This record gives sequence, C-alpha cells and structure tokens, in this order.
Amino acid sequence: MMFTFDLVSEPWIPVLLDDGTTRELGLRDVLEQAPRIREIAHDSPLFVASIHPLLTAILHRVLEGTSTRGRKAAWRQLWDQKCFDSAAIETYFARWSDRFDLFHPEHPFYQVAGLSTSKPKELGSLPLTESEKSIFRLDSELWFRSSPATAAQVLVTAQSFGATGKNSDAEIGDKKIGSIYSSYAILTTGLTVWLSGDNLFQTLMLGLVPHELNHADAPCWELDASQQLGALASHGTKATGQPRGICDLLTLQSRMILLVPEDVSGEARVSTAHFTQGRVIERDSQGHPYLHPMKLYENTPTGVSCLYLSESKAIWRNAHALLYGVHHSSDVGGLKFAAEISMAELIEKRHLHKLNVVGVVPKPGNAGKFLLWRHDRLPIPPALLTDENLVGFVRDANRDADLVADEMRSRFATVARVFVSGDRDGGHKPDPDNVKAIIAKFDPRRAFWPRLEAHFYQLLQALPNAPEKALGDWEAVLQSTARECLRASCDALGDSPQAITAVAQINLAWGFDLKYLRDPKAFIDAKKLREAEAKKVAKASAKAPAKTSSQAQPSLF
Repeated sequence: MMFTFDLVSEPWIPVLLDDGTTRELGLRDVLEQAPRIREIAHDSPLFVASIHPLLTAILHRVLEGTSTRGRKAAWRQLWDQKCFDSAAIETYFARWSDRFDLFHPEHPFYQVAGLSTSKPKELGSLPLTESEKSIFRLDSELWFRSSPATAAQVLVTAQSFGATGKNSDAEIGDKKIGSIYSSYAILTTGLTVWLSGDNLFQTLMLGLVPHELNHADAPCWELDASQQLGALASHGTKATGQPRGICDLLTLQSRMILLVPEDVSGEARVSTAHFTQGRVIERDSQGHPYLHPMKLYENTPTGVSCLYLSESKAIWRNAHALLYGVHHSSDVGGLKFAAEISMAELIEKRHLHKLNVVGVVPKPGNAGKFLLWRHDRLPIPPALLTDENLVGFVRDANRDADLVADEMRSRFATVARVFVSGDRDGGHKPDPDNVKAIIAKFDPRRAFWPRLEAHFYQLLQALPNAPEKALGDWEAVLQSTARECLRASCDALGDSPQAITAVAQINLAWGFDLKYLRDPKAFIDAKKLREAEAKKVAKASAKAPAKTSSQAQPSLF
C-alpha cells in the first residue's frame, strides 16, 4: 500500500502559541504563523535544536536576492513588516512539493530511496544510541508512538544528533554499501546555539544571516540523495565531501535512512527504519573543519575546536567562553549578525535576547554513550554581543565564583578531616575515603551554584549600564551565599562534640578575600611590603629626638 504524509501541510511540529496553548503545525503554518508562535515546544531539546536549521534552510531559499547587499535589503524588509512573505513560501513549497512527502517512492524527505539493510533498526534507536548500558535515554513512550508525525520528528533529530556505532550491511538498489561504522552526526558534539526573540518570527530572523547566495548551494531535499550518497559511499567507505554552502551544512544528511511504514487499520505507522552512516564533512585544504553556523568554536593550540558541554558545570558558568566565541569565531547562530543589527538600532538596546545552548556530554571511553543533555537559556543584552570589554567583566565574575567555591570547599574539607579523625591536633590520621565521603555528602558547592544562577542573570542585565557596580554587587552575593552554604554544610554534621570540635577549626563569620584568592602570592608580597614599610616608619620615629615641653607647647610671653 502506498502511503503519503505531506510535511508542508500535515501537523507534526509542536509549537507554543502566544496565548499559552500548544499544538502541532506543518511547515507552511509554522512559517506563516511565526509571529504568533512563541517557540518550538518539544519535550526533547534535541528535536528543537534540529528543527531550527531545517527551517532556516527553507528561509534561505525563500529570501530574495543573491548578493549580500541585496539579501540584507530583503531581510530588512521582512523585519520591518514583522512576518514572512507568504506568497514566496507558497511558491517554494509548490515547486518542491514532492520532496516534502515523508513516504515519497523516489524522493522521501530527508531519506534515501531504495536503501535496505540486513537488519532494520527500531524507530526509537535512530537519534543517538539507546541501550540498557547507555545512561543517555530518550523517553520510549515519546518516540515509539510511530505515527508519521512522530517518525518525522525522529528522522529530523537523527540527522543532527546521532552517536557512533557499527551498522549492518546496506545497499541502495543493486549497489552494495557494506557495513559502515557511524561517526557522530553533525550537531552531536559541541554546543548548538541560537538566539531567541520575542516570537518565532524574530528567532528565525536572527538566525537568517543574509550571506551571498552560492549558486551551488542547496538543501538536501533539492538534490537526488539516493544518487549523491550512493555514489560517495561504497564497500564500507563513508560518504565524505565538502559542503556546498550554508544550506548544505544546515541540512546535512549525516545518516542514510529509509523509514518502513506499515498498514495498521488503514493508517501508516512506523516502527522500524533502514539506517546506516551518511555524509561526513571533510576538513578544508588547511586542515580546518568547516564551521557549522549553529555551533560555537574556540582557537586552541592544536587548531579550531568546538566548545563542549561540561558534566559538572551549568552553561551559565561558562558564559564568558560563549560570549568570547561570539567575538572571535564565525557568525555562530546569527550572534554577530544580531550584534550588527543591534548597532544599527533595529533592536532596542534594553532588549534581552535569550541565548539557547543545547549540548550532550559523551561518556568517557564509551563511544555512543551519553551521560546527559542540557538546554539552557541565558538572557543576553545586545551590548554583550557588541562590546568585548563587557565580556571581560563576565569572565571576572565566573572566575571569582570558581575561586570562592574552591575556597569554600577547602574550608569544609578541613572540617571533614577533623570530624572523621575526632582529633583536632592531627594525632590520628583520618581515613581518606571517609573524608571524601563526608565532603561528597555535604559539599557546600552543591547548594552554592544553584543559588547563584538567578543573580548571575541579573549581573548580565546590569553590566551594560554600570559594569563596576554590577561586578561589586556580584562579589557581595558571592560572599553572603558562600557563608550561608558553608554554615549549612557544617550544621548538617550535627551537634555532637565531634562535630562541634570539627566546625571550630574554621570561623564561619570569615569572609572570602577575593584579592587574596585571585593571586595569593601577589597578595602576600604586597602585605609583606606594607609591613616592611610600617617597620621603617616606626624605626625612623623611634630614632627621632624627643621634643621638649617648650617645643611641644610654646610660651605665651
């Protein structure tokens, strides 16, 4: 039985409307109703991060002009009219209508017609690797409903977020592809970033950077994927090549996939798919990676590298690195473009963007396994995108927080050692494992970091107007929060004589001297210098002749 599912008109993309309700829309409605949509609203941030480049690629094909200047003018016209050109969108979808059919016999969307494998995979295993050994796991109920809409969501996510692993033998028609070991999909490693505006229209416009249009560039659905990938991949060799341009990168087919629809009471359902490695982007002639427009990079001694999510740090704690990347990287996620239009006063200086950051943390030593994913939103005033000096204040704020946290942990470690040993004089050496267990159980940093997050966002908002004052207020928050968290951890030890003796090793009223923590050696050297100068003054005063009473109080006669 032949099935069809038109992604242009059929609902499959979940969105949050401006009235607070949610619903699913097709591609046409998402773009035409974008001013009345707050955001893409899927339970998985990986789908949200995957659908944005797809929508952006469509808009690049719809935006008028070929030169940078012409496309900037067209962009400005759209921004002023506060909506996309419905006629242009209709024209584009009409031209490529057959390419947006999920089950088209020759051009299934984002798939490879004629692909077959010796062992099809379950639908839920396509985005990243799911297994009982993997800590990273998607909600099985979410991904196994197997409606065409859900299958489309899985398909889009799998092309951007897929893990490494061995695949079964594959072929396209009569051509043998063999078994190809999968590389990570294009967005799996590093951080994926984009700016959010007041609604989905603004969000998509901020990511629609009007570069010059490369005549060879095109999204994957405008090409014959079966011939293209089949010609590149054969005999277990990956399909490698260079990107043709921005749209090619945004819609890269990291996986060759063909969904297998089934007839269930006259309706299409999908539970399995043929699946193997797709395209891999080569490095350029200088050995540098091609920079994806939604990923953040940094220069390292070994070359250009992605910025990665940290298992132990919330994303706001690396905000300085993210913002530094804006000023010293390619135009990632439209961030530099947002700075440009901010300077052109198309965006109010007081307006707050939200910097969306999505990333996954691979499990060390286990290819294809993941510890966690995270989607954070940082409020970013436009000034932080245009003034690199302000990023220095953000760096100092993050550094000071780390210094205070380390000092707080060090003081509690002193308490823990005495608590375990029961001997304040150090005569009994405590068991290191027991000390570590106490620190891990009552670590004051566990409460410290969450309490700071809201204050950090306030810092970001205050920096453009009064950076010195904003940093001073932040330092005061660090002091008070650290004292509260350290006291709470000490109180958690109880009120036994052993606990009282241990806590007495530190003064809970002590502050955290940031001048000392920032550079202990310089602080101590300066202190010694001041003490030496004081001694010289005292010595000179002692050698000076004593004044007589007449000198001290002259006669009145």
